[in-house]
Amino acid sequence: MPSAARTGLDARLADIQDILDAHAATAGGGRGRKWKVAALNKGSLVLLTAHLEGFLEDLYKEAVGAVVAARVASARVPDRLKLTALRRIAGDIRSAGNPAKRDEHTLCLIRKAARLGHPRTRVSAQDVDTPSVLNTFANPRPDAIDGLFANLGIDDILARIHWRARPRSRSEETLRHSSESGIRSPTATWEQR
Repeated sequence: MPSAARTGLDARLADIQDILDAHAATAGGGRGRKWKVAALNKGSLVLLTAHLEGFLEDLYKEAVGAVVAARVASARVPDRLKLTALRRIAGDIRSAGNPAKRDEHTLCLIRKAARLGHPRTRVSAQDVDTPSVLNTFANPRPDAIDGLFANLGIDDILARIHWRARPRSRSEETLRHSSESGIRSPTATWEQR
């Protein structure tokens, strides 16, 4: 059975295929400059970015859900994932209007930290804060993507993306130049190592 993130990706890819079909119908095939498609190209970029963000959010939610469903021992869960709930409680402390509320939230933080610090504690949905993490993931920039999946203990996830027949350093240079100047980047592929 495919994952929900994968099923959602199929629907997103169908939208992208519709854009490609519209582009071909408007601009025709073949080489050379295409006319009267600038707005379509800009809209495509927005759609691609939104679909990438949506897919990564779905994938993250599914991965966190798998950790919670498996009732993984706290000692095996990355500290960054455990910190997601603690950060939310710390925010509650900062925003508490009166000392009694601050004390209540502080005690909650202490109890949660002690619970998550015990190696045999099984992580539950209350021990992670997926909504807060995803609220800060407003744009699928490379650093944001790496940070999102670092919560799951997957460091530098984007290191697996590179272009075929190009050295990694050249690919990184192209990405850097493209993002700085707004130039469209070549198509990237995922490859297993």
